[in-house]
Amino acid sequence: MNNVEKFAENYKQFVSKCKTEYEVAQEFVEIAKQNGFVDLEEKDKIEVGDKIYWVFDDRLCMFAKISDTEELRLIGVHSDSPRLELKLKPFEDKKDLNIGVMKIGFYGGIAPYIWLNHPLELRGVIYYNGEKKFVKIKNLVISDHLIHLSRKRLEERKAEEVIKWEEMKVLSVLGNQEKDLKKKMLEIISKEVGIELEEKDFIKANFVLVPSYEAMDIGLDKSMIGAYGHDDKSLCFASFAALLEANVKNTSMLVVVDKEEIGSESRTSIRSEAVRYFIEELLNKAGNNKIRKTLLKSKAISADVTAAVAPGFEDVYDIENSAKLGKGVVIERFHSYAGKYHQNEASLKFTEWIVNKLDANNIPWQAAVLVSKTDPKMGGGGTISSFMARFGMNVIDIAIPTIGMHTPLEIIAKSDLHAAFRAFKVFYES
Repeated sequence: MNNVEKFAENYKQFVSKCKTEYEVAQEFVEIAKQNGFVDLEEKDKIEVGDKIYWVFDDRLCMFAKISDTEELRLIGVHSDSPRLELKLKPFEDKKDLNIGVMKIGFYGGIAPYIWLNHPLELRGVIYYNGEKKFVKIKNLVISDHLIHLSRKRLEERKAEEVIKWEEMKVLSVLGNQEKDLKKKMLEIISKEVGIELEEKDFIKANFVLVPSYEAMDIGLDKSMIGAYGHDDKSLCFASFAALLEANVKNTSMLVVVDKEEIGSESRTSIRSEAVRYFIEELLNKAGNNKIRKTLLKSKAISADVTAAVAPGFEDVYDIENSAKLGKGVVIERFHSYAGKYHQNEASLKFTEWIVNKLDANNIPWQAAVLVSKTDPKMGGGGTISSFMARFGMNVIDIAIPTIGMHTPLEIIAKSDLHAAFRAFKVFYES
């Protein structure tokens, strides 16, 4: 098995195991500890050679290898992915149908109809008496309506309303004469959590519905990976692996944030003061009190996925300026969506520095933007780079091209995943 395949196999195990931001943080911190990383709060003084981690509010986690602190190398990724979520009061007893269902909302930008008839699992976290409890329940589904009785619906509704949110119900339990179906659903979840819950306790929980299948090889040649959550766990994995292996020349950091999919709000997002706190505490304890000057001299990468041209939909893309699967990492100096509004644009000097590093190490890359050929106001690709740039650092976007973004089964190329790892390792070692 070559290096590309080995790396892909390790990633498949990770992305199958870690489907929420809580799970990513927990996994990374555990691995970091095994590799000699120490909690920032346990160190009064930081020296060259130290390896530091810090986790904030169970989701935002940051890691650093200490070397020269005159300038930093920083990569920012996000661990949240679009998904379905249980409502605060999710249980619905449909006695006349002899079935109990759960009601859902959603997180991030998704098309409802894409999530029908996929095997789902309930994953989440609940706090109870100050203790954190995890839950994982497989074999759930939101069923579509049979075609025999759906012709009028399909003819009259727009695609985005083929299934409405209020029609999406999670098939959960079947009834009997003895039990209240709401109570039955609550009892099952309580058993999995290990606590006798009441419905009011759901205000203290984050229960999400994610695809239950594991990551898989895709294609006759098995050159691709299909999985839920490549956006952005593929870049989380590649950047974390790169930091672990890198022999750093400058102090190098990885910042794994939350809430990117909903605009980077909240205390665990890239906009949080917690990110600045980690950087400032780290530098202060390393004896560097010129924090602003250091940031202005530093180099950073915002690592997120971007759209690859999807076969069959070529007419939507500006083909020459769009990413292709298997052609290497994507360098996005800017995003041309809607006239570059609300986007970061990397400096030309820094862009040259990046591509020269990639070329010198034979790392495949392509230049692309995510924008529609037919409507320049349609596209997307907003990342955390614009928020990172507010620190004064040089920031550029480096992406893995992806087919089927924001669907239950996203597709990436194994070679692109490994190219991202190599690119990040070179960056950390520069």
